[in-house]
Amino acid sequence: MKKFSPPKILVVLLLSLLSLTSHALPFVPTTDPSASTTKWYQLKTGNKYVYAHPTPFIDIDVTTNAGTSNDYLWCFVTVTSNRIALYNKEYGYLRMGMFFSATTSDDTNYIEEGNGENFYIYYIDSNTKFYLNYYDDEGFSSQQAKWNSYRVEEYISPIVIVPGDVTGDGNVDIADVNAVISIMLGKLPKTDSADLINDGKVDIADVNALINLMLGKEISLGTEVTIGQGNSDNNLYPISGERVDRMIMTRMIYPKSMLTELKGKSLIRLMFYPNATLPQWGCDLQVSLKEVDQDTFMGSTDDSWAEGGTVVATLTNVGNSKYLDFIFNTPFEYHEKNLLVEVLLTKTGEPYLAFFKGDRVSTSCSRNYTNGQSGSYTSFLPKATFTYQP
Repeated sequence: MKKFSPPKILVVLLLSLLSLTSHALPFVPTTDPSASTTKWYQLKTGNKYVYAHPTPFIDIDVTTNAGTSNDYLWCFVTVTSNRIALYNKEYGYLRMGMFFSATTSDDTNYIEEGNGENFYIYYIDSNTKFYLNYYDDEGFSSQQAKWNSYRVEEYISPIVIVPGDVTGDGNVDIADVNAVISIMLGKLPKTDSADLINDGKVDIADVNALINLMLGKEISLGTEVTIGQGNSDNNLYPISGERVDRMIMTRMIYPKSMLTELKGKSLIRLMFYPNATLPQWGCDLQVSLKEVDQDTFMGSTDDSWAEGGTVVATLTNVGNSKYLDFIFNTPFEYHEKNLLVEVLLTKTGEPYLAFFKGDRVSTSCSRNYTNGQSGSYTSFLPKATFTYQP
């Protein structure tokens, strides 16, 4: 009997259909989370990002913010030939379920492929299937009634230029001083990390700044203008440390009469002055700037005129520093109006009291907000140093 052989075009079509219906898990596992080749991911369920925190064991929660601190970053570790563990870059292994099988044939916890872009996390308890779910009103739980899929977005760490690390070895030392001198003499090509004072050239001023940096002293990124003497202090502005466990925001209006030196300049840095080293809040902050006609918050609770500022800088894992120092991602062009500074908490932390230096002025120029609600206003204006490009 003649053996039937399907036409080649039919074989190709069948293979194509199989390839369309087969999917792989949308992440690349690692065997060592500390390896430089480990791929890190931001983990999402729905439109929310999953992050970790210890309570006292590692727990998980979600937020709409795409955080880039380590508690938002996850990898998938192959612990045996058919076991995967979820690992958080900040706190370590996720203890809920701990190890997951890469196949569905096992009678234990497992990760299942989705439609190619997502996957599912299952638990098995006495042969009953559960799912790792997130509920807006309950948080995470393991229930049969409702289940979530998860997706990953690979996180590529941005290239960070360390001022003064001209040799690129992660250290700032005498080798970098020699490298800056070699650049000045034309023996080495110019690099951005050698231009410590950000004036577009490499000269003796950068050598002096590098030496100050090695001695632990502050260096300037440009021309600095300090607003205020800091004769008073306040625990609400520019940020309330006692409230960083909830969503808070503050706005301060710096009058144009104080900003004459900044007119027509490109602002690149903003620094506030605490009375002591900041506690380890662990929160994330965002700063926005906007030129406004108003110089006071008094008389109305409608602050719509203050909305729509330009986001210029972010800080992650805030705390344990001598300054609240925002280095701008993009320069802000200041013209001549009053300058509204908005500090917004984008990720909560641990609340601790802290005071900032500032001054009492003639107008009610500062206002605080909690959970989106407008709060009290005051005439306290935090001492601030603005830096602009020369």
